[in-house]
Amino acid sequence: MELRGGRPDGTMGLAKTLIERYETHGSYEISARISQELKLVLRKYNLDLLDPIFRETLDMITTKISRIFSGNANYFDHWRDIAGYAHLAELHCAKLMAERGTDGIPDCIENTREPKTKHRE
Repeated sequence: MELRGGRPDGTMGLAKTLIERYETHGSYEISARISQELKLVLRKYNLDLLDPIFRETLDMITTKISRIFSGNANYFDHWRDIAGYAHLAELHCAKLMAERGTDGIPDCIENTREPKTKHRE
């Protein structure tokens, strides 16, 4: 068993981690509220039509954005994480294009449902 913070239950290490995260990410409660509100907005605009990889990417990016607003906006990792998730989605889109034999602008949304721009009330 790996010891974290000198104790088998990891409590000292966990407390230290939570303090560090508070300094960079801000209040978890505030961050969670911001993140969930952003996700609600995305879901109003047919987020469910997107490929699961793109949905998860947008969920992760909204989490990172919420940490920027509730925590330290100058924390480099927030911005690097957003770029990383966007890049992973870009790679997935390129994979879909290759699988579908698509040239030019990729169509990374299922076309069997309503257009992605339709707003849900």
